[in-house]
Amino acid sequence: MVKENPVKDRVMRAMRERGAYVAKVHGSRFGNAGVPDLLICYRSIFIGMEIKSPSVKLKPSPRQELHLQQIARAQGIACLVNSVKMARGVLDNIDKTIAGIPVDKVEGMQNETESEKSEGDADGEAAREGVDQVREKVQEPQQSE
Repeated sequence: MVKENPVKDRVMRAMRERGAYVAKVHGSRFGNAGVPDLLICYRSIFIGMEIKSPSVKLKPSPRQELHLQQIARAQGIACLVNSVKMARGVLDNIDKTIAGIPVDKVEGMQNETESEKSEGDADGEAAREGVDQVREKVQEPQQSE
């Protein structure tokens, strides 16, 4: 069984290599419970990224789900990943969306675990949902105040 922390460390490193700001959140029942593991800013887009071990199902806890929903409502990207490949896919989708390339042309969205492969493309779906939010944010005309 692969533990979550090594995956988290590799994802953090990969995000920083791409120029993203990354903050690691240490959640506990006394504070920050449910806040995504990583808070990322990439190309002026806020991402709340929950990291799961590759050996478990990509499903957030109820508190995590609440925080992810709040991030999505605030027009950030809320996502669950279990590999560096999935995390890079989120940034790839942002890059390609900003460049105007259709999301279905994005590569690297396949889940890396056999159990998830049999349950469908959960990682790609999660990343695509986040990209849809980015597309809306990028395409919306900026309102002057």
